[in-house]
Amino acid sequence: EAYRGLTKANEKIYTVTQKHGKNILLLDTQSTLFYDENGSIIEKYMMKGNLSYLGKEIRFNRNNPHFKEILVYNHMNGLVSRSVEYGDPQTGNHSSIMYDSKGKVLNKVQCKSTGADSLIWEMHYNQVGYLSEYFKIQHNKDGTIDEKTLFDYKDDVMELHKYIYDPSGLLSSIVVTSPGDSLLYKMRYRYDESANLLEQSKTDSGNLPMESTIYSYDDRDRLIMRLDYSFNPRYGGTPNLRTQYEYSYE
Repeated sequence: EAYRGLTKANEKIYTVTQKHGKNILLLDTQSTLFYDENGSIIEKYMMKGNLSYLGKEIRFNRNNPHFKEILVYNHMNGLVSRSVEYGDPQTGNHSSIMYDSKGKVLNKVQCKSTGADSLIWEMHYNQVGYLSEYFKIQHNKDGTIDEKTLFDYKDDVMELHKYIYDPSGLLSSIVVTSPGDSLLYKMRYRYDESANLLEQSKTDSGNLPMESTIYSYDDRDRLIMRLDYSFNPRYGGTPNLRTQYEYSYE
């Protein structure tokens, strides 16, 4: 709802390096985004920091049934990739496929519902059509995810993902463990009073920070800034800003 009624937005992406304890920002790309009446992005035109043209994305969105298509073009308006996502409202099944410029499948994800037992199988296929890995997803009665189990193509369990929610029903953390119940990493999520995501962070098996993303919003709950940080435990876990995104709206 925050983006409904918008027609245009601007995005700037900066790469960041550190020098003498200060962040040095370099404008990497800037894009102009156009929206439909529902607040969905339908066109994105991308330029380098020096304003030379990089290419564009054209997006098609449809509901009932769900369908989304993204076409990516280069600076010569040649097709680079095509991705398609569609779903069946009757069964709850949905699929997403990415193709290269010649129509060859790069990857494919299929989600299949088993109905009454609240299980969904998310299958990941490689570009030659072979199963590479898959998730068994168990849902709670309210439709939220309870657990995800990651298997490799040989049906061996690789990871267990436990989803934890706060009293208001917002996702607060994901605990990822090995088949032997050893902690691999943990994701944490923090929100503002409007349920906008303020921070998502990742810690390792020793609870040391690995990466973090901070989000800021305007008074209409529209994203205006995103900051991506990485951490190096050798330097006391000090956050290093890596990428900065800025958004403005018209």
